[in-house]
Amino acid sequence: MSSFEQWIEVLETNARRFPERAALHFLPDGVTIGETLTFSQLHEQSQSLAAALQSRYAPGDRVLLMLPSSLDYARAFCACLYAGMIAVPLFPPPSRKPRHLERVRNVVVDAEPALILAPADHCEGLLELVEGRVDVLTVQHLGPPPGQPMAAPGHRRLDRGLPAIHLGLHRFAQRRRGASAQPDRQRRADAPGLRFR
Repeated sequence: MSSFEQWIEVLETNARRFPERAALHFLPDGVTIGETLTFSQLHEQSQSLAAALQSRYAPGDRVLLMLPSSLDYARAFCACLYAGMIAVPLFPPPSRKPRHLERVRNVVVDAEPALILAPADHCEGLLELVEGRVDVLTVQHLGPPPGQPMAAPGHRRLDRGLPAIHLGLHRFAQRRRGASAQPDRQRRADAPGLRFR
């Protein structure tokens, strides 16, 4: 058995050892597999998004993930880990009712994100809500398809250097899971793919 210091090391190891094995299955209806990512796809696509994050934002910056359950969510979360940034999960508001928007506004004030990743149909409203003080992008606008040059027209590029991986994030996640979490030394790198909806 292997011992890992960070969750992202598990993904890197599985991408090398089991590149074509399913890492994630997305079940849109909770039963039927709609889309699958292999370990190599998740690793490569997350690294591509991480490079886009690193070209615009600093290590330790917070990224508000206002994405529905999807493979984009998984890619964005892993990209934050690779880029040394802190993912702050928050479901998109169910409506534009004042109480829903106030909840989002409060999270933005508390978290102080550098970026909000959201579905395209939420971006304009979110930009208004944060009064343009926070970048709001879709996952597709953040990172290009594999093999395409990095560019995001209309969005600033901040050359802040390439950060190291955030070393404490894995331990923080373990503490958040509580006593039921298995110690690192008991985890297996060849665990089966995860399913979520």
